[in-house]
Amino acid sequence: MNATLTKIKQRGYWEVVIRPSRFVENLIEPLGDCKKTINEQAVQLRGWDYPHYDRQTPPIAGHDYVEQSVDWRVHIEVWRYYQSGQFVHFFAMREDWLELDEYDRRLQIAPGSILWITNAIYSFTEVFEFASRLASKGLLGDSCKVSIALHGTQNRVLEFPQSGRLLLGTYRSGVNSITTEITATTTELMARSADLALERAAWAFQRFNWDHIVPQALKEDQRQLLERRLL
Repeated sequence: MNATLTKIKQRGYWEVVIRPSRFVENLIEPLGDCKKTINEQAVQLRGWDYPHYDRQTPPIAGHDYVEQSVDWRVHIEVWRYYQSGQFVHFFAMREDWLELDEYDRRLQIAPGSILWITNAIYSFTEVFEFASRLASKGLLGDSCKVSIALHGTQNRVLEFPQSGRLLLGTYRSGVNSITTEITATTTELMARSADLALERAAWAFQRFNWDHIVPQALKEDQRQLLERRLL
């Protein structure tokens, strides 16, 4: 197993799969176009792109895929992009590695204890925006599947990272993995990527027993990201 992936799985992590509904073995040809696609379509809405493309260390070429890993402070991730158009991405929950962050280590948050709500909204939004960009290039066919899983969620509690924002209760997960998957036409994905992201984020938050969340209530957090006010 990739050493970075082994490290990722030591604590909480995200697993993302984006793929066309219909399998086409060599949808992307030649293989080098897989690297070009990730480089050009990566989403840059905050200080770290999604997925991260390291231009200093080119991706590794496999038989029918390209792959890249990064392990830098709280940014620990591995992605693989196949010629069939399937994209697979594992990345660490940043909340679990704050001892590596020069600023946030002062918070002294124990690994596995929390999931930051706004950070989760940002990640859902970036995933769907990236999928939308792939769709706009004809790389997902007429319809696609987007699967997002959060692993290591048992007993994890939802919190806002901002000190002034409090929840009216404790919302804790009782399961170790939370997975949401949708199938959408690429037309819908391109038109509604932001809305789909909020809907899936709210669905995940409900698995922490946050029953009365309305996706629209989190719209402002997402808007700040999409308008690049976090850069």
